[in-house]
Amino acid sequence: MFQKNTLLCGACTGTFIFADTELLDKQQATIYWAYARQFKNEFPSLNVQGQCIFVISGKMHRSARYI
Repeated sequence: MFQKNTLLCGACTGTFIFADTELLDKQQATIYWAYARQFKNEFPSLNVQGQCIFVISGKMHRSARYI
């Protein structure tokens, strides 16, 4: 587990880890386009932003690709 005020960052397929640990519940997600279909199949209840490169909400930052 992480501390209450910890900043979490995930890029590309790291979104799978966030989703698998339920950190993305009720959050938007983004992922590299090549993995979007697989992600949607594995986590159909999550809101995936396929055309979005970055999603930032609170202390969790997600990127569809490495920068």
